[in-house]
Amino acid sequence: MNNLLRVAREAVRTVPEVVQYLSAETKDALKSYDYFLSNIEGLVRGLYSGNVGGEFIDTFANLISGQLLDAYEKAWFDEGFTEALPDYLQESYQAAVSNQYGFVDQFYRDIVDAQIDKTSIEPLMVRAQLWANQWKASYNEAVRLIALENGARLRWNLGEAEHCNTCLALDGIVAFAKEWDAIGIKPQSDRLECHGFNCKCSFVQTDKRRSRDAYGRIEAAIYETKAMKGGEGSGNFGHAGRPGEVGGSAADGDGGSGMENIKDFESQISKNEKEVAGVFTSDGNLIFSTTDNKKGSVTFTDEQYSQLQGTIITHNHPLGITSLAAQDVNLMLNSGAIEIRAVGSSYTTSMTNLSGIRINIPDLEEQYKKLYKQESNRIKKGRGDIFFGASDFAWRSIADKYGLRYSRVKN
Repeated sequence: MNNLLRVAREAVRTVPEVVQYLSAETKDALKSYDYFLSNIEGLVRGLYSGNVGGEFIDTFANLISGQLLDAYEKAWFDEGFTEALPDYLQESYQAAVSNQYGFVDQFYRDIVDAQIDKTSIEPLMVRAQLWANQWKASYNEAVRLIALENGARLRWNLGEAEHCNTCLALDGIVAFAKEWDAIGIKPQSDRLECHGFNCKCSFVQTDKRRSRDAYGRIEAAIYETKAMKGGEGSGNFGHAGRPGEVGGSAADGDGGSGMENIKDFESQISKNEKEVAGVFTSDGNLIFSTTDNKKGSVTFTDEQYSQLQGTIITHNHPLGITSLAAQDVNLMLNSGAIEIRAVGSSYTTSMTNLSGIRINIPDLEEQYKKLYKQESNRIKKGRGDIFFGASDFAWRSIADKYGLRYSRVKN
């Protein structure tokens, strides 16, 4: 990006009326979501009407490459930098482009099929909006990475759109970029109630003080808008008639030679929109899997429950909450399972009872809540580990007390 373009962008941002006096070349360089969307819509209409042919694929691919680069460069410039994009942003940009390229051929075929079948163009135009939203997603990703690299704070900022409950709850929260990253939530994310569709929210780097209990408020925003009532998790998981709340955090148990089977299963279900559970032998062989075809719950029949002793239980977290719940752990302890695992989009969490002996922990949920509150208060006063989180602290404390093992790792 040259100096003239930087000056032009600053001028337009300060006095929008000056755009009419810019050269055609400079105007073309000042690309944005609206520019991206209008070009995509034009290509879709052209192919659908027969005015554009096979060149659609290369044209669209070049458009994606140029627009996402523009988004990254604009974010870099807006944060006050003037040199070329650093390696970490270049790598992120290349990954974003590569990911989008993988969908171009299918989009082309879908448009051609719609033309041949004489079906409506409207669904394709809706998809054009999703493609264009990648400009905003790329811009926000660059802002997030810049803040992460520099240890800065980010504020969630609502854009001009109809907002989902998650975004409304996150509006105005200031947290360190490391905190947003640890929780795994960002604008245009599929973990939002709106799944990122038409999300106009953004991250804004700020010098404002960190919001009080920012980490807890962010997790609460996700939980309160997506979880079912009744616990500290994302949905019901347990024996039929004795459901337990499932959390959405992530940690890793180390398993044995059969661990690859479990991880392969988790990889398959990690992005499933419905909650799925799998039960494995201690050496990693699948005994059975089950689902209630619900986003927030899965239950076991009496017959299935009777098979849980000595097993490893795993399941996905479609709602993305980053915490186990007391009912999760109780299910493992009461059934005699040796481990319960939860795989989310960013993390895998597990609690392990290596003895395999059924254990009864009185008032487990109350113990958890007390420890959670204790650590939350420490965080509010600036004495806690804000990046590890109150929930992880509570479960680790309980694990240490009862001879269990709790862990949480990034996928």
